[in-house]
Amino acid sequence: MAVTGTTASPCSSSVRWTYGCYGLSLSADREIRGLATIATGAQPDVEIRFDRLPPSPTESVWYETPAKNRDGHPNLAIMRAAATGAFHFVYDDGTEFWIDARGSRICCSTPEGATDEDVAVYLRGPVLGLALRLRGLLCLHASAVSTPHGAIAFLGEAGSGKSATAAACVALGCRLLSDDVAVVDIDAGDDGNTAGHARFSVRPGYPRLNVWPDVAAALFPDTAPLPRVVPLGGLDDRWDKRYVALEPGRQFESRARPLIAIYVLGERDSAAAVRVERLSARDAFMAVANQTYVNYALDASMRVGEFKALGAVARHLPIRRVTPQNDVMQLTSLAHAILRDAGRLPGR
Repeated sequence: MAVTGTTASPCSSSVRWTYGCYGLSLSADREIRGLATIATGAQPDVEIRFDRLPPSPTESVWYETPAKNRDGHPNLAIMRAAATGAFHFVYDDGTEFWIDARGSRICCSTPEGATDEDVAVYLRGPVLGLALRLRGLLCLHASAVSTPHGAIAFLGEAGSGKSATAAACVALGCRLLSDDVAVVDIDAGDDGNTAGHARFSVRPGYPRLNVWPDVAAALFPDTAPLPRVVPLGGLDDRWDKRYVALEPGRQFESRARPLIAIYVLGERDSAAAVRVERLSARDAFMAVANQTYVNYALDASMRVGEFKALGAVARHLPIRRVTPQNDVMQLTSLAHAILRDAGRLPGR
């Protein structure tokens, strides 16, 4: 499939909102729900514009999701312009995004019936995720919390309980750093050689935590029913996930924190206690390599850079496999077990 058009300047309009997220400043001409606003007079790292896409040169299909909708269309198709390297996301509900090759401009076109919340889900997730990857940042498909010892990240397949585990830690007094996307910076030292002793940190995302209703009931029983991530009557109102709005400074950590360990969440079982096991460097590398964010959109050179970064992570960071109990009411026990392990790490 190819789409042709004429080359033009990227979308542009007046800036009304400025946000901080994952260590970047974002300017937008429409509110993006869930992000934290900041005051800055500097040039933004990423400009976001709504309601128009720039005409593009010839595009070809870069990626399509295996999953199709009832009409046989992929849930997401990504096109890429050979001349400019820009990416074009087309969702099957009619929402479209254009992302320039540097990850510095994002344009959005919304279909009739789309709500601000619908669009924000895409923007806060895969769209901004790809912009981060284009800027050369390592992004894990993980949630991360700040503990008294440093940051820890929860990695795992979809549905493994990353957000639920982070929520349990927040309920115990930790602060959320990020939900679903953990942006990891690597400091290789003065000589830039990660064969030595590399240091890692996690950038703060935005002050929201998304959880399913059963998790909300288990961890926040005294809270009124949590609001839906996407409202009824929107594009995907069958998705019943809820969100907790977190208080910066008390429940949300707005500064980058050193990353001290990664916990890979495995399949739940009926064991009497949570199991936490150390992974070998090889198994650790495979675990993190399988759970990087929007890796389906990376080209060969970006993959090479990602594998180099993941090698440093696997060599230098403690990475544990966690087998949780198969009971949402045991989330607090899971969080306690992980936090105890983090407190016993060398140097803590």
